[in-house]
Amino acid sequence: GRGKATCAGADTSVINEDDFSETESEYAHKQQETFQMVQDYPRPTVMACKGATIGAGVLFAADHDFAVLGEKTTFSYPETKVGLFSDRLPKLLLHNHGSQVAREVILKSEEIDPERALELGLVTDLVPESEVEQTARELVEQLADYDETVVRMIKETLKFEFDPENHIGYH
Repeated sequence: GRGKATCAGADTSVINEDDFSETESEYAHKQQETFQMVQDYPRPTVMACKGATIGAGVLFAADHDFAVLGEKTTFSYPETKVGLFSDRLPKLLLHNHGSQVAREVILKSEEIDPERALELGLVTDLVPESEVEQTARELVEQLADYDETVVRMIKETLKFEFDPENHIGYH
């Protein structure tokens, strides 16, 4: 969440280049590794979302245990509009929020009002833009005080994993 934007999304002019497919699998692999690292982290994870949280940023927010969103932040998953598809967010949304939320976010592919993102459970906190980082930091500090063993067991129980056979599984 540092800087003007958390994640402004992929550069569509690069993605639409003819030679992008050559680097796409390496990019996708590194992105999946990053998402998996967040998911596997034994302590609670908190994402600070401000300015813009677009595309992979929305997926990243979905992978975190908590996401603090600025009330003026652009929150959008435009992949359908630009012709991109990854099965990770639809499956995370289905698992965590249900099919109607998955349809609204993925198929509509429109900007989601910050209040609506909170209402749908896509983020856990909605605060003024100037308070995003501090609120996220305070939440991390609060969660850090909890018993590490208990937190690890809770996270393991709630864990959502991808299975190489069908890309989805529950742990």
